[in-house]
Amino acid sequence: KTRKKNKDQKHRRKHRQEKLRGPPLRLDDAFGMMWKKMHSLFVMLELLISNMPSLIGSLALAWASLGIDWFKWYEENASDCVPTDYHNEACVFPEFPGCFACDTSRAGYRISLNFHYLCSAISFALASCLIGKLLIAFPVVRDELANPTTAAPLGLLCMALDKCFAGNFGLFGTAIL
Repeated sequence: KTRKKNKDQKHRRKHRQEKLRGPPLRLDDAFGMMWKKMHSLFVMLELLISNMPSLIGSLALAWASLGIDWFKWYEENASDCVPTDYHNEACVFPEFPGCFACDTSRAGYRISLNFHYLCSAISFALASCLIGKLLIAFPVVRDELANPTTAAPLGLLCMALDKCFAGNFGLFGTAIL
């Protein structure tokens, strides 16, 4: 009986060692492998966003305020920046609390402007996480809005979005507001 079993081709195939697979040679195998990797990435991103605390809205507001405050501080204190009318063509960066015409070739101006852009980008990323949580895990957000303690950071998110997008990014910024 055992000899017959060993001669059976199906039995021999079961005990063969499987070969290590290299990169896929067919296009559909490559797409299948990429789909699996992208799906696992999306699952991890969804878990990260849906577990994001609502306090992220207050961090977005803090980062937006930091960038605007330091940029305005430079404009008000730099000797090469002159206050101008809000509707003047020299007013290239119309943000509150005023408008200044500055020499844009100076290193200090470029550093403060790039720091302002960096803070706005960080604020946008943090605010996007909270908006993503609203889209992905709406029942959780609705539950957080039912309690005044956990609903407060969402108001801060609205203020952060206003600071980031008011007067910036054209139609995209207007659509977000």
